[in-house]
Amino acid sequence: MEIRIIMFIRFITAVIIILFSFDGLAEDKINKTSTSRHDMAKSHIKASEPINVDIYTVLDRVFDINISERSYKAEAEVILKWRPSKDDLNIISKLKEHHYSGSHAQEILEQIWHPEFIVKSELSRREQLFRTVSINPDGSIEIFEKFSTYLPIKSEMTSYPFGNLDLNIGMVAFKHDSSEMLFKPVSFSIGHKDSNDSIGHIDRNDNVIIGNWSLLGKSMDTLLDNRLSSNHDIYSKLSLSFTLKHDFLDSLQKIFIPILGVLFISLMLNTFSSMRFKENIDMRVMGQISLLLTTFALKFTLSDDIPSTHYLTLIDYLFIITMIVVIFNLLFSVVLGEYYLDGGGDKIRKIEKISDYAAPIITLGVVICIFYLNIN
Repeated sequence: MEIRIIMFIRFITAVIIILFSFDGLAEDKINKTSTSRHDMAKSHIKASEPINVDIYTVLDRVFDINISERSYKAEAEVILKWRPSKDDLNIISKLKEHHYSGSHAQEILEQIWHPEFIVKSELSRREQLFRTVSINPDGSIEIFEKFSTYLPIKSEMTSYPFGNLDLNIGMVAFKHDSSEMLFKPVSFSIGHKDSNDSIGHIDRNDNVIIGNWSLLGKSMDTLLDNRLSSNHDIYSKLSLSFTLKHDFLDSLQKIFIPILGVLFISLMLNTFSSMRFKENIDMRVMGQISLLLTTFALKFTLSDDIPSTHYLTLIDYLFIITMIVVIFNLLFSVVLGEYYLDGGGDKIRKIEKISDYAAPIITLGVVICIFYLNIN
């Protein structure tokens, strides 16, 4: 009996040892496989020279340009092209197809080295619309991605709606610093019909620049940049710049005609409605009050078309001048009317006559100076 118990214990011990041995071998195999994949993915990083990634970009749409919130949205297409390492070539040589998308493309990218980028200063994370991976006959690999991003407007707008709007899309390398990877810009197009000779012919009819804007120019450049997450590492950055101009006719009928119209009516009301006649007193005072309320309402109505800045723009100056002139004409009418009702004589008439000539001339001079200083 004791012999049987001893034999049973030995058998159980042997089984446990065998099971633990198989588990250790399996874990070691997994670790080796994981290490092998990691080494394959990092094989480019060990190279003495950084990898040159050719980058092709097309700006498909610029839309929702919000001057008040100083932001805009853009859709772009980008192609990242590079030559893989020997280890990566061994992996892609086993693939049956030349083009992959969706989850199949993601599985391939998880096995090989590939460039990644972020859009700098975006207000919300870029939305990846779709992405494909292509293996070219010459052995190079291409990642095609179309994305949408929401970006701030950083350019100064002191002379808005005059002047130009400089916009920029910055694409910065994400995982690999400049010692490992460098962007090499090849082309930057505004819409698929764009070419180097057609920049002046791109307009809203191409459905690229959405809204009352026209394209003036474009440029691209590469530079080195750092991120807050890494103060020591320097990353390659592609800067895509384009310049827009606001359509003058839109500004004329939305902003200038209403503001200058209120200013003109206020001055003409004082000039051609003499307070010598009692019938004009109420009309002139009520007219100025109506114009003052109209100015406040116009300022509120145009809030989406006026930049929200920490400095005064051309439009802000025009509103300030208009309100000052209307308030002055209102108070002057009240005081002048009171003197006429009390039997004011020739002195009051002389003051009124001087005001009729001086007010329009001074106002016109101030408006011209404001336009000159802001536009130039």
